[in-house]
This record gives sequence, C-alpha cells and structure tokens, in this order.
Amino acid sequence: MLHGYALLALLLVAVALIVGAFPLKAFVGNALGGLGLGLVAVFILAAALKTTLGSSTVSIHTTAGIVAPLLSNLGLAGTWGSVFAVLAIGAGSMTVSHANDSYFWIITEFSDMEASTAYQAWTLATLALGITSIVWIVVLDHVVVALT
Repeated sequence: MLHGYALLALLLVAVALIVGAFPLKAFVGNALGGLGLGLVAVFILAAALKTTLGSSTVSIHTTAGIVAPLLSNLGLAGTWGSVFAVLAIGAGSMTVSHANDSYFWIITEFSDMEASTAYQAWTLATLALGITSIVWIVVLDHVVVALT
C-alpha cells in the first residue's frame, strides 16, 4: 500500500512543479490575489474536485498540490496564509456530498433514508456546511490579519 501512497505523493509533486513552471502564477496573482479572493478560489477548487470526484481525500491532496506553489500569488503567503488555505481546502473538500461519495451512502444506509431524501437533506446540508464554513474562514482570516 505504501507504493500507492508514494505514487500519489510523486504525482502531486509533479503537478505542483508543472503549475510552478507556467506563467500561471502571475495570472493568478493579478486576477485573484489583489482582490482578496485567494481563500475563496482555494475553496472553490477543492469543492469542485470533491463534487465531481466524490472523494474528500483526492480533493484535499489535489488542491494542495495545485495551490501550494501559488500561495503567495493568492495573497496567502506566510504561516497564517497557509493555515487559512488549509482550512479553505478542508471546507471545500466537505462540500456537496452526493451519490459519487461513499460517505453519502453511509449516511443514507445507516439512517434508513431513501436516496431522494438524502439528496434533499444531506446534499443540501453539506452545501450549506461548505458555504457557512468558507464565510467564517474568510471572516476569521480578516480578524487575524487585522490583529497581526
């Protein structure tokens, strides 16, 4: 099993190096960093990956690999920037749990919910969870920045 994890780590490093080699850093810095939308962009990337792939773990690792070389360009340089980027990735990776997510089926089966009910209750609840989380993360980031 270590072989699989080593391959995943190598893949993430490769993605980070590729992203770092493109002029994407300047584009991201100009487009998002100056607007203070870095945390929101990180959250959206993690949430999009989670929603499409269904795996929080893959979403976390892939987003971290893509975002790591872009932190300073996103306005997230330094220790606190990294902390809040991790929080945004975590919030995004728990957003919109639906049929392609194994946890959706755990919740559905153990609570004796019909799939249609789970879509209405669980999927919408995880959407609300994600949006509420990123709002509070951005607010907390602004508080920390103001205090330091």
